[in-house]
Amino acid sequence: MPSLEIKRYKDFKKDILPKIDALVAEQNRTRSDIIKDILYAKFGYEPDPWSQDQFNENHIEERNEEVEL
Repeated sequence: MPSLEIKRYKDFKKDILPKIDALVAEQNRTRSDIIKDILYAKFGYEPDPWSQDQFNENHIEERNEEVEL
């Protein structure tokens, strides 16, 4: 599984983590989806559109990973 190393800087805003959890509950989405949206917006990235099958498969896979944790 690919991973991303996030370094802790003194100016890292830790208060974003509870906000992410609040968005997860409010929007009934996965943490991964919320974090992807935040990162895509920050860096101006436009991903290629997914088919509904790709979206559903990814969503199920991420939910299963969250349950395992």
